Amino acid sequence: MRQSIRLSFLGARDEDGRPWNAALSRIGAYQRIRLGSSSATFSGKKTFEISYRVDRILQPFPDHDELYWNVTGDGWTVPIRQAAAAVHLPKPVPPGSLHAAAYTGRYGSSAQDASLEIGETQVRVAALYPLAPDEGLTVVVGWPKGLVRMPSRIIRLKWFFQDNWPFAIPVLVFIAMGLVWWRFGRDLPLESIPVRYEPPPGLSPAETGTLVDDRADMNDVTATIVDLARRGHLTIEEQEGKEYLLKRRSGGEEPLKSHESLLLNGLFSGGSTKKLSDLSDRFYKELPEIHAALYGSLMKQGCWWGLPARVRMGWLAAAGILFFAGWFALASEAFPAVAALWGSAGVVGLFAPFMPKRTPEGARILEQTLGFREFLKRTDQDRLRRESDPGALFERMLPYAMALGVADRWARSFEGIYSVRPTWYSGWGGSPLSPSDFTRRLNTAGTQMGSVLGSTPNRSGGSGFSGGSSGGGGGGGGGGSW
Repeated sequence: MRQSIRLSFLGARDEDGRPWNAALSRIGAYQRIRLGSSSATFSGKKTFEISYRVDRILQPFPDHDELYWNVTGDGWTVPIRQAAAAVHLPKPVPPGSLHAAAYTGRYGSSAQDASLEIGETQVRVAALYPLAPDEGLTVVVGWPKGLVRMPSRIIRLKWFFQDNWPFAIPVLVFIAMGLVWWRFGRDLPLESIPVRYEPPPGLSPAETGTLVDDRADMNDVTATIVDLARRGHLTIEEQEGKEYLLKRRSGGEEPLKSHESLLLNGLFSGGSTKKLSDLSDRFYKELPEIHAALYGSLMKQGCWWGLPARVRMGWLAAAGILFFAGWFALASEAFPAVAALWGSAGVVGLFAPFMPKRTPEGARILEQTLGFREFLKRTDQDRLRRESDPGALFERMLPYAMALGVADRWARSFEGIYSVRPTWYSGWGGSPLSPSDFTRRLNTAGTQMGSVLGSTPNRSGGSGFSGGSSGGGGGGGGGGSW
């Protein structure tokens, strides 16, 4: 948090007491005072007296109060032949209770090439040598508490809010975004979710996974590959070294949906047999169209008011605009605006993932999907033993369990009921596996597939008495000649 001093310009006059016009301007955190005019010149020695008042510069500490002041500043582009200052106190202090230090040099320098004269009511300081460009003189004076009346806590708190009001803007943006989400992004509350023994009618495994989290991701793609294998469109052969061989098969159950057809054609573009490694850094080009088809299918069923990816990107774009606006403010040293803009960008970006909103129909289908997920998570073995073909049920629901993140629980329900030996997955020697073992192998395959299919080519590309220094106090600045 920042604390700004307040400077009030009182006027300027020359050695004859004649007032001089002054032009005041601000450069970032500095206020510039320019005397005279670039079109007016004079020769010889000229003396100016500049008067100004500074507030909020005294600092309270537990055992003393302090002035930490940059007498000249360290931003001058011309040398300073002599630099001196005097600090006057309102009344005498006990001997030994007035402390002072002086620092010289560039910003951060701890050199103390300055003379100090400490009296009862004043401190005088002077640089011992001329100051080169970008060098300055800084003085620190500390006195017993109570000697100078310090601002109360209420006044300091008022100053704090005056200086840091831009930090309140992100808070207001957070409140505004919360109201926008409540009105336009919040889904209708779901009623009690009854258990369903089948997925929502017409929904593929990838569609159920996409509907639950509003995202078409690699988990949905790999679940679709397993479902296509189960339905007879391809086989998966496990090989050594985390390699997998995919073979396309003709025929297969049920017609393909758009995203399934795109996925199958993308996998086997240029041949009916593919090693998974052959698709590395290539298949990623197919993903946008597959994801778009997934979103499009659910949009046709009326699941969202707007495409989730487009809604999220719209809000992320708004956050990006605020962020880059902060960069422009940073270039102009408008630091309070930087804090406000970057904080607001973070707030908008935080809300972006939660802004897609489901329609009432989408909420109804989601409710069915969540009820089906409960069935996959909590199916008891007594019910499964009554199934005429538990193996067929296990394989048919397994891709849905993978897409919904409950494949391990689904597999455990079938332990001891039957041994898995599917015709569409091979490579472990042909011996039967337990459902849990088979699911672990399939999860490993899915993780590897997701990593390979989504891969893209690499592209290069405190107090002034403790650790005080020149330029470390308040005030200062710099300047130069016309």
